[in-house]
Amino acid sequence: SQSRYFAYKVKVREFLSERVSSEYLPTSFGDYTSIDGLSRESLPKNFVLKSNHGSGASVICWEGAPRGNRLPNAKPTRIWEKYLIHPDDLVWEDLVNLSGLWMNVNYYWELGRFPEWAYKNIEPKILVEEVLTHNGDIPEDYKFFMINGGCVFIQVDTSRFTIHIVTGK
Repeated sequence: SQSRYFAYKVKVREFLSERVSSEYLPTSFGDYTSIDGLSRESLPKNFVLKSNHGSGASVICWEGAPRGNRLPNAKPTRIWEKYLIHPDDLVWEDLVNLSGLWMNVNYYWELGRFPEWAYKNIEPKILVEEVLTHNGDIPEDYKFFMINGGCVFIQVDTSRFTIHIVTGK
């Protein structure tokens, strides 16, 4: 059943491309089992790198980001974090190391947390996509909570990299 793929980002892209159109999706620069073989020069200046098999793990490399932000260069205490980095502040080796950590963590069953059943058996991959902006900034993140084919709750996340605000409707 296609419905079991709702947390599987690569499969969701495929599903939406077939059912709606890929023109409504961010441009994909590929999905990888490791970015170790990629070079910084093979990607555009602005891009988003995120995990296929977890929630919250992303790096937005964007010219509109404040200067001075850095990725962790050692093992971070919290792996599933969002990072906003200016391209001139990106250390490629730190990005390779961080994405490698994501690849070796099972988001379904991580110590210290309840099992995240939606992520069971999702193939670990790293996705690279275009950065979406609206009026020169990172747009709000809309999350639609669906039950039996109907939307029962909409969560809007704003200011994700400053003062994170979550509202529901």
